[in-house]
Formats: sequence, structure tokens, C-alpha cells
Amino acid sequence: MPTFEDSTTRVAANFSVSVVDQAVPALTILWHPDPSRVGAMSLLSDLSPGRALGISRRTPDFPHYTRDSRPLDDSFLSRNPFLDVSVVSRTLKLTSLSDQLPITLNGQPLTGPATLAPADIAAGAVITLGKRIALCLHYAKPPSTAPDLGLLGHSDAMNGVRAAIRSVADLAVPVLIRGETGTGKELTAAAIVKAGPRAGKPFVSLNIGALPQQLATAEILGYEKGSFTGAQAARQGYFAEADQGTLFLDEIGLANHEVQTALLRVLETNEVRPLGGRAARRVDVRVLAATDAQIDAALSEDGFSQPLFYRLSNMQISLPPLRERREDIGSLLLHFLKEVMAKTGDLSKLTTPAAAKRPWLSATAIASLAMAPWPGNVRQLRHCASAIAIANRGASSARLSPDRLPGLALGATDVPIQEAVPEPSVAKRAQASFHAKLVEALARHDFQPARVAKALGISRTTVYHHIQRDPGLGLLSRISDERLAQELKACDDDLHTLAKRLRVSVRSLQMRLSKA
Repeated sequence: MPTFEDSTTRVAANFSVSVVDQAVPALTILWHPDPSRVGAMSLLSDLSPGRALGISRRTPDFPHYTRDSRPLDDSFLSRNPFLDVSVVSRTLKLTSLSDQLPITLNGQPLTGPATLAPADIAAGAVITLGKRIALCLHYAKPPSTAPDLGLLGHSDAMNGVRAAIRSVADLAVPVLIRGETGTGKELTAAAIVKAGPRAGKPFVSLNIGALPQQLATAEILGYEKGSFTGAQAARQGYFAEADQGTLFLDEIGLANHEVQTALLRVLETNEVRPLGGRAARRVDVRVLAATDAQIDAALSEDGFSQPLFYRLSNMQISLPPLRERREDIGSLLLHFLKEVMAKTGDLSKLTTPAAAKRPWLSATAIASLAMAPWPGNVRQLRHCASAIAIANRGASSARLSPDRLPGLALGATDVPIQEAVPEPSVAKRAQASFHAKLVEALARHDFQPARVAKALGISRTTVYHHIQRDPGLGLLSRISDERLAQELKACDDDLHTLAKRLRVSVRSLQMRLSKA
């Protein structure tokens, strides 16, 4: 039978709408009681139409990015499959096979089958197994064995950044690094230097936005004593400091016109003339620039010099926002927690004893963090990790609430991140929250299960399952013909009124009456 990778035309194309070359569905461990397992990945390459994959304690193996290849291997998980993954047309179908293990998909209880379109997988779907393990279902290519260059995360997006860095590292040309705030632009610049021939030579980092506007050009080019009021001594400038090495210009989009003109001249001549100086000095400096501003808009509004932009952007590296690399969030969070908890003396709490039911930080909390929008990206995640570690210093389990994580919206899930409650309560509250949404949707869609299933993105089976469990729903199947006749008479033979009263669809009512 052809595998997912072999069936490039027939199968992989179904999944690769926005993913290039041989990317297949994969599972990455976002959280695990054994922290050494966090970040491990399993490529689901054997998936093909008609062939399902069962997830259990023993299968599949997670061989990539950690020191060993093992399955989930948690004693609180069943040896028999509790989750089934299969290919259905252009989608993946996830089916819960266990009544004992609470499983959630993107914060909602998985009580039956659910389908994920290619866009859902590309965005990263978050799965929790009880409160112990969190997984991310995403696309991935076969892993790279190239060095990590000091950058954290093994998502395809970050592997692409590393490939771009290696392609420009040995060149002397400028590079423009683009990305949202907090995506790691200075770390990327440092990685370019580390991978190239200027490693070990001067690396000068300069935030253009932090320079006083009236002195910015003088600070960059240098100045002679007395060249302006306040110049009590000569200064050689940042270009001279970076001679033979690299100058990193952060927030280049905030440079004023005078600075832009000076930068362009240096890039074209490789010479700097200090303010008030008579002679130009030749420098050998590689310039790396970064911006999180909408520099394209600034170009169209004449706010940024097009010649300078073209000179800087001949080579560009775009950094992905954290929300587009959700599979990296577990590894990043663990790294930042270790940094802080090593200082607070709580590092051992990250490793959960095999017999303990509850890890220090639950999969529920990790899922909430993984689904958050992260407007401040990796920098914001670092701050949140610090807040989590300090707020729970000395605690046997972490209690989290959104108000302790400033600037972070955790609205992607209705499962509370309140870890003080017993495990069954979390599952019950999650089920109740989902059921309340379903009942509201039933009322909004005239109690038509097909429309409700489509609106909530769940299967009809799940809708029927909840209807049967709720004594207030599905009354039509439990009411006698005599009682039905009485109810209809009380509603003046108005089927629509009776349907609302019994909380059923008009069509179901018509079918029942036709058989009476």
C-alpha cells in the first residue's frame, strides 16, 4: 500500500494546499510529564485513504528532535488506541475511542469524530490527553540535521529561517530581517554572524529608534570635538566600532531622512566621514538591518528611501510569528521555565514522578497557551513563563489565571486554567461548557442537528450524542402519542410553536405526527 509520502499526487496534494514539498501531518509533544519528551515529533507518513493510525501509550514512536525515539509511554494512558487518526477525502478525521480518557481538540471535548481541513492542520491543532499530555497536530517535512544556530524550535517555519541564514551567512551583502515585535530579529542577526566568516569579530547592535533624532547621524558616523554644541570629545561612531565585523541596525524603519542618506552613502562607498571631520575613513562593515514596521507602506508614502531599501533588502529573511509555529510553543516554554525555575529552586517540579496523577503544569494550561494569539511573540512567551514560575514559586502544582499573564488573551478555549480543582472537575466543566454552546446553537438553528453540526464544526453523531444525554432535549422520542396530541392542541395546532416548546425541529415533529 502506498504511504502518505509516496502518494504525492493523489494524497499529499490533498493536504499540501499551503504547504510545500512532501510536508505531511505530524504530531509534536507540547507537554509531557517527562520534560525530555517535550518537542519530540512523529511524522504520520503512513497515513493514506483506508488506513487509520491509532494513538496509544505504545504507538506511534516520536523519533525526532529529542535524545531518544519512544512512544508517548505514559502509564496513565491505555495500551490500546484511545484516539484514531484517518484520512477522509481532503481532511483528517480524529475519533475518540475512549470513555475514560478526557480528550480535547482546540479546547473542546472530543466526544466523537471531528474533521480537520488542511487549513486547520496548517494552523496547528492542539490536542490534550487528560491533564498530562498536550500534542500539536501540524504539517512537517522530514527533519533537518543541520545545526540549530542558537535558535529555538524545530517547526518547518524555523527550519526555513535557518536555511535562509545559512544561504547568506558567508556573504558580505546586507540582509534585511523582517518580522513582528518579539520574533527574535537580533538573535537571527547573531546567528548570521555565528555561521559566517565574521564570527568572533566585532558585533555592534544599534536600535535606531532609541537614538536622539538630532544626534542620530553623528552617533552612527562619529564626530570631532567641537563639531556641535555638547561635543566635548571626539567619538568614532558605530560604523568605526564595527570595523572588520558586523553592524546590526534594529528598527531601521524608524530612521529619519538624514540617517537614511548617511547610511546609503556608507553602504555605497564603504567610507564614513565623522561630523566635523575633514577626511573619510574606509571601513569594512557588514550591515544587517531589521524592522517590524510596515516599511512597504512607508515606501509608498515617501517615508523611507527606496534606494536605501533596495540596498538593504537585496537579501531578506522573514521571521514567522509565534502563532504560525504553535508546535514550538512547548519547547520554548520549557526552555524559559527552566531558566527561571533554576534560580527559584523549583526546577525539579518540572519532572513529574511516574506515579503522580498531576504534573506541575497541566496539559490544559499548555493547550490554552498554545492556542493564544501571542501578539508579542517569543518575547511575550518568555515574560509569561517568568510570571508562571514566580507566581507559583514553591507550589506543588501551578495555579494560573489570565489576569496573571498580562497582555495575553486566552479566549481560544473555554477550559479554565485553574489547576487547583481535581481532575474529574476539569473534564466535567469542559463538557458542560461545550454542551451549553451546543444547546444555544440548537435553539439558534431551529433544533436541526445537521445545521448545528456545520455551525460548530463537529459531526452529527456528536450532536445526537449530546441530545440523548440531556433530559431537556430529545423529548419527542420520550413522549406518548396521547401526550403529543394534547401538546399540539394546547398550541392551537401550530407546529412551529410546538416545535419550540418541545425543543425539536419542525421536520422531526412532522415525521412523528405522520406516523402517529
